Amino acid sequence: MYHADGYEPATNTFVGLAAIASRTNRMHIGSAIAVLPRSLPWQVAREAAAIDQLSNGRMILRLGTLDSTTGGPMIHPVWYYFAYDRFFFFTDEDASKLRNVKRESAVYFTIDIDTRPYIGVRGKGTARVVPESEETIELKEKIVRKYLDRSNPRYNMAIEKARSNRSIVLEVVPSYTVWDYSKMSEPKA
Repeated sequence: MYHADGYEPATNTFVGLAAIASRTNRMHIGSAIAVLPRSLPWQVAREAAAIDQLSNGRMILRLGTLDSTTGGPMIHPVWYYFAYDRFFFFTDEDASKLRNVKRESAVYFTIDIDTRPYIGVRGKGTARVVPESEETIELKEKIVRKYLDRSNPRYNMAIEKARSNRSIVLEVVPSYTVWDYSKMSEPKA
């Protein structure tokens, strides 16, 4: 959102995204105009997290693990829930990400905006399987509700999957940083 002259932002990017999030239900949202030199990294991370909440979680976490058979890297886009300074997601008991985490608990992740200026949060963490309990069932249901509206035809199926004992909750205790490629200098000729 720019002034009529097209050069100056008319509002804080995240305020604009919040307005869009409040009036839409299915659109994935992101920013191409965050004015990051005017912001502190922790503010950007907090604002992005707030937009994720206001948009009912239309931002996706990409989880990086090491393949349990080849040792090579694997990227898994996952729905997540952030609480207690941890990321939670659930997966099938026979999924490759679960096998990978059981073999090697170190993981890497990113939650980003895939349009310019390419900002986001990335980090590493330690993943572990959370023992099944009433709390884990609640977490799985929160993840489903974050990404699917009750009117979505897949909602009931996803809730059933969340309640099944075939789905496993993984917890990632992160350490992370905010990154901003718009601050990178141009390559020297």
